[in-house]
Amino acid sequence: MFIHLNVPDFSVFQFTCLYSKLVGHEDHQVRHELLSLFYIVYKQCSNTIAPLIEDIMIDLIQILITDPYDVIGLLSRRVHNYLMLTMNEKYMDCLKYRLHMLSVKIPREATVKGDVEKCLKQLLGVLINMNSLRGSFLLVGETAELLIVALSSCLQLNIRRVSLNREVIEAADIFSLLDDLPLSLDTRKGTVAEIAIQLIKNEQAHANCISAIVANSERSETLSGCYHLAAYFLQAFSTTVMDSPEKFIDTLQVLVEQSVALLQKIDIHPSSRDDFIEDDNYEQCAESCLATILLSFCAAAFTCTPSIFVCQKLMIQSLFEIFKWTGSSYSVCAESAEYALKAAVLAAREVNISSLCLTYAKYLLPKVAICCRTYDNNLRAPCVLSSLLDHCDSCHLFDSANHAVQELLGVVDSGSQKWLILILKALLSFQKAVGIWFSDVKPEEVQFNQDNVDEKAVKPDFVESVNTVSKRTQHLLFCSHIRIRILVLKILDSCMKNLRHFPDDHLPMIHHNWPAILDCLVNEDFSLRVEAFKVLRTMCEISGSFCYRRIIPSVWPSVREFMICQGAKSVNAQRAYLYSSTYKYQEVVLENLGVIFRHIEPNEVDWKSVMMLASVYCDDAQPEKLKHAAESLLSLCEEELHENV
Repeated sequence: MFIHLNVPDFSVFQFTCLYSKLVGHEDHQVRHELLSLFYIVYKQCSNTIAPLIEDIMIDLIQILITDPYDVIGLLSRRVHNYLMLTMNEKYMDCLKYRLHMLSVKIPREATVKGDVEKCLKQLLGVLINMNSLRGSFLLVGETAELLIVALSSCLQLNIRRVSLNREVIEAADIFSLLDDLPLSLDTRKGTVAEIAIQLIKNEQAHANCISAIVANSERSETLSGCYHLAAYFLQAFSTTVMDSPEKFIDTLQVLVEQSVALLQKIDIHPSSRDDFIEDDNYEQCAESCLATILLSFCAAAFTCTPSIFVCQKLMIQSLFEIFKWTGSSYSVCAESAEYALKAAVLAAREVNISSLCLTYAKYLLPKVAICCRTYDNNLRAPCVLSSLLDHCDSCHLFDSANHAVQELLGVVDSGSQKWLILILKALLSFQKAVGIWFSDVKPEEVQFNQDNVDEKAVKPDFVESVNTVSKRTQHLLFCSHIRIRILVLKILDSCMKNLRHFPDDHLPMIHHNWPAILDCLVNEDFSLRVEAFKVLRTMCEISGSFCYRRIIPSVWPSVREFMICQGAKSVNAQRAYLYSSTYKYQEVVLENLGVIFRHIEPNEVDWKSVMMLASVYCDDAQPEKLKHAAESLLSLCEEELHENV
């Protein structure tokens, strides 16, 4: 079968082939000559071929008007101006048609993983031409919504590469962070950013686009892409002088409110189970990627807000969720939250994150306290308190934090041992913060008064708070769940360190918790024994010989017997043994035994029994760390015996 082609048809076919093959050629001279050829033919053959290749000419300049070579860009603008003169309103209709078709085509190309980047460049060219023609009125109604859906479809994250990409790239700011997030499509984010710049050049155009973003932010399939795109709009706004910033601020507040509401709804963290231990390092999922984008958008909103008053209002709305996500098990989400805090510091003109915490604690901590009263519906509220305490180094936070701690203790007092992990972590963060804030505080000296012999110095407020936390959590040391017991041991250890200068408080604390420590030291779980032995060391360090009659008859015989017996088993141990909890317990005992005995002031017989234990582990066949720890312990024993004999 033969098809007869006349000359004009044949010419159009040839021009179409030239356009499709050479418009993306890597040599800029080829692209320049291609455009020059089309331009000459269009001008010289205005009555014959020109009407037939108008569509090709329009497509050609849409792509080449954004060419990185200036000579090609200048020629494209010249051709654009010529077409505008010769085609008049028809040229406007062509732009409108191409804008609509590209908005429909891009999602299809994204679905089949086609050449999305080429379509985006064409779209960028259309928008540049529209702005030169003041054609923003084309971007209304259905067209604006289709365009936002198209751009959002190009900004879907590659879930499998998010964590890997973050491990090897360190972003300088929030927009660098967004640029470094890997996309599922081979799309250049710089092209999307340039499209955003073109869209905001006209007030009506960007207003329609933002309205479309707000409308589409309720659609789950475009949710992540919409807020990713909104962040690029914010970046474009930050470099553009706006005629009516009030509308931008109103829209920004709406988007931030929606993002905070979405962050509240995202529930990707399994409730902390107390009855078994799980790995908290979860793999990335669609929801975690969405949370990353939403947190990044909040950071971008802080950065781009033109008013410090509005910025403070946005922070009051969003910081509670941001602090909550800093403790996420999803590392990328936690890092995005940290970037959001850094952006908040810069926007609020604070000195550092600690200063930011102190400024906004009066809004955040009362909310934590309120959430604890309905704890079943706010299981992650303690994460906010933990994050605030971990980020703030000012003791001025103590009063408001202590109020929230009392509410958390109320949940502990309820008697339920379920879902206490996050509460105990918050209490541990509080004790660590107290230890930093009041590390040098000592009891006041009171002169003897014969008329009032019972007069005592007034204790600082933190002493009462530390005692309260210890008393209201000590019953959990007998809990059946190992994770809870380990956390309570860490809390007890911090409490005693915080009260090391207050013997009237830490000695009763040792007495009340001693039965629980003995129980933990003989537990079958060696992870629990490790933490209990660390607490034992702290008890001896702060109380000295007070613990002698408790350790020598009750603790030392069982520890010595186990260590000697296990020492025979750890000889020539395989590499896997070094990762066992038994090995870690042996290591902790050998490293801390010397400190314990030095503080309890033992006699010569006691020191010799320690030397006998240490000599068992001085064998070259023992694991290297155990051998070195035993040699150090043996040297300490010999030194003590030499000084005291």
